[in-house]
Amino acid sequence: MREDKYMRFIIFLDALDVLDVGPWLSEHLIDQYNPGVPKVTPNVISQIMTGKRQEDMKFVRSTPYKKPRESHISEDTILHYATRKEKKLRVLQYGIPLCSNIQLPEGSISTYDHFLQGQAVPPILQFAQNNMDFQKDDPELIFHGMVDQTSALFCTMRSLARNGQFDVIFIGYTLIDAYTHWYHEENKKRLIQVVEEELKDLNRYGDILFFSDHGSSAKTDNFFINQFLKKEGYFDYEINFKLRNFHKSYNKKFPDHIGIDHPHVFIDWNKTKFFCNDAFDAMIDKTENATKEDCLELKKKLMETGYFDNVHIKDEVFDPDGKEYDSCPWIMPDSKEGIVTSGNLHPKVTEDPENANSMDLIRPGWHTNRAVVGCTDPSLTTKINGPADIFTLMKEFIDKQEPEVEEKIKKAKDEIEEDEDRAHLIENKLAEMGYV
Repeated sequence: MREDKYMRFIIFLDALDVLDVGPWLSEHLIDQYNPGVPKVTPNVISQIMTGKRQEDMKFVRSTPYKKPRESHISEDTILHYATRKEKKLRVLQYGIPLCSNIQLPEGSISTYDHFLQGQAVPPILQFAQNNMDFQKDDPELIFHGMVDQTSALFCTMRSLARNGQFDVIFIGYTLIDAYTHWYHEENKKRLIQVVEEELKDLNRYGDILFFSDHGSSAKTDNFFINQFLKKEGYFDYEINFKLRNFHKSYNKKFPDHIGIDHPHVFIDWNKTKFFCNDAFDAMIDKTENATKEDCLELKKKLMETGYFDNVHIKDEVFDPDGKEYDSCPWIMPDSKEGIVTSGNLHPKVTEDPENANSMDLIRPGWHTNRAVVGCTDPSLTTKINGPADIFTLMKEFIDKQEPEVEEKIKKAKDEIEEDEDRAHLIENKLAEMGYV
C-alpha cells in the first residue's frame, strides 16, 4: 500500500459490550469503561464528541416536556478540532448521532444520522435500507440483511480510503444496537464477528480507534416510572380515553402506549412534584412544588424498589455553574442490568402486561454499563475513566496524522525549488562556456 494512502479511522460501535468482543477487538482493546447515567446514546456521544461535562450540554435528558428534542450538538466537537487551520485535516464523518448537521470547512463533510430524516447525504453514501420487521420477519433473513448493510458501508469506506480524499474518516455503526433492543444473543455475536472481519480489512488502510457508548443484555423486567410517581403521590394526571379513542390519536402499531405529552393527558401541576418525559431512560424533572427533602425522599423510595443500583440528585453531582445546569433533570436513577424503564402512562402495561401491546413490553433487551474503547495504535497513553476522556484520546490519535494534502503541496514545492536550482546551475555553466 502506498504510504500517502495511510490514514486514520475513528469508529463508533453502538452498543458493543465488553462481554461480546471477539479476538481482533480484544487484541486492540484499551479498556472497558462505565458510561455513567443515563447510559444512553445522546448523553454519552455528546460527551465523547465534545469532551464537555454533562451539565454544559442538554443531553442528560434530551427530550424536555413540550419542547423540541435536542438532536444536534451545538458545541465544538472533535471534528472541528481536526479540521482547524492548525491541523488542516480533511475529515469525513458518516453516521455518528448528533453530528449530521455540523458544518465543516471545504474538503470535509459531516453527514447522516439514522435517527433523523431528510438529510442531504451525498449519493455515494446513500445505501438501500432493509426496513425489516423484527416482530414478524425471519430472524435469519434479518441477520443477512444486516450483513449486507455492513458490507456495503465498509466497502464504500475502503473505496474512499483508496481514493485518498480524506485524512480521517469517522464512522457510526449502529446495527449492533438493533440486537440490543430486539435482543437476539446468537445473531448479535454473529454480526459482531462480521464487523470484526470488516475492521481487520479496513485496518490495512490505516489505524483504527473504536469505541462504544454502552453494552447490551437481555431484559429481566420493566419499571414504569411515571406510574410509580403517581402511585407515590408525586405526579397527578388523568387520561381522557374517550377523547383519545374518539380522535384516534394513538399509536396504531403500539396502541397501549401513552406519553405524558399526549394531548389527552391532563396534568394537575398544582399537585405534581415530579414527572418523567425521558424518551430514552427515566430521568426525572421536578416542579416548583418539590423541595430538597422531597428529592431525598424520592431517592430513598426508588432505591427501595430494587430496580436501581443508584439514584443521583442533580445538585449532588453537577456544577451549578454549568452552562445547561438548569435544563438537567433533578433525579437520575441508574437502573440495574436488564431493567427497562419507561414513562408510559397506559394502565394496561401494569394491570395486564401479558395482553398489552406496547413497545417497552415487547422489546427484549436493554443497555448495560459495559462500554469499550480500543485502538490499533499501541502508543496512545490517555487513560479512560469516562466518556469525555475518549475525546482526549481521539485528539491524541488525530495528532499523529499529518494532512496528506499539505504533504503533497510541500513535496511539490520542494521539487519546484530543486528544478529551479538545477536550471540556475545549468544557466551558470552555459555562461561560463560562453554560450549565454
